[in-house]
Amino acid sequence: MQSGKQYEQNVQVFTGRTSQIIEGREIDSVTDEALIEAKDSETARNNPHNFLNKKIRSQIKETIRIAK
Repeated sequence: MQSGKQYEQNVQVFTGRTSQIIEGREIDSVTDEALIEAKDSETARNNPHNFLNKKIRSQIKETIRIAK
């Protein structure tokens, strides 16, 4: 299984939603009130100083931009 895929599936089950492609980006779960991106918690535990690296921060910024 792809790294982090289980977290995405857990969020989808919890919210009762599925992923969607919006503006060419996959959003892990889309509800009427939120765009949800799941991140692999093992990364946060194993390398917390690099969890919010430049790539992740860019992805978060784009998700927020799309949500607006």
